[in-house]
Amino acid sequence: MLGVLWLILKIILIIIGLILGIALLIITIILFSSFRFNGNGSIEEKIKLRFDFKWIFGFVKGYYEINDDVTKYSITLPFGIWKTEYNSAEENLNLDVEEKNICNIDDFSNKTIANIEKNSKIEYIGEKLKDIYNGIKNFVLYIIDKIKYIQDFNDKYSIKALVSTSWKLLLKLIKNLGFKIFEINGVIGFDDPSTTGQVIGLIAVVREVLPFSVNISGNFDNSQLTGNFNIKGRTSLWQILFPILIYVLTKPVWPLVKDYWKGELDG
Repeated sequence: MLGVLWLILKIILIIIGLILGIALLIITIILFSSFRFNGNGSIEEKIKLRFDFKWIFGFVKGYYEINDDVTKYSITLPFGIWKTEYNSAEENLNLDVEEKNICNIDDFSNKTIANIEKNSKIEYIGEKLKDIYNGIKNFVLYIIDKIKYIQDFNDKYSIKALVSTSWKLLLKLIKNLGFKIFEINGVIGFDDPSTTGQVIGLIAVVREVLPFSVNISGNFDNSQLTGNFNIKGRTSLWQILFPILIYVLTKPVWPLVKDYWKGELDG
């Protein structure tokens, strides 16, 4: 009787061992398999972007694409196991079919919107960048208004240590992304020449500390945003997740994370 029970126990242990072994193998493959990616794009009269990736020896692959106002993406597994995709052009077509019987006011509104969409892409992007710049400026002013909170925050967590640690993490992640190619070329200009100068100056500072080929010149006479980029690299989930885990557990960051979880981070 004991022999039978021991045999059953051994079989159960073997099954558990196999399950754990398979699970460990799957986790290892997911964490350490190469994630290959490449992308390219341009901004002229239209915006064109495309990113492709392959993961787990090409078992998982997909792309993300923007062509002017049309957005597409797809992620697939082989043999039709699983697939998800999206095409905004098809979504818009379906909406057009459903709205055939709308009133004239809506027709007029649609025509107005269509005319607006025909405006210069460069102007639109330029305005968006100006909005971003103004948003950052307003955010800085907001921070200044809350200087007392910042002082208390600094006494408890040390902003200098947080910024230093976060900057090191950013550089580590950029390195671990394994860029073989990272090239950006373009021309940028705003209605206000001083804004153009500030942006070009900021780009010059960032360019010195990042391992990228960035060639951006300024147009101080006209509003302009044109350019192209090309990237290619190889990384793995482990190379991204491990530095983030270490970052979260470091002394300047972990107390902040704990207080956030407890809901004690006010401001």
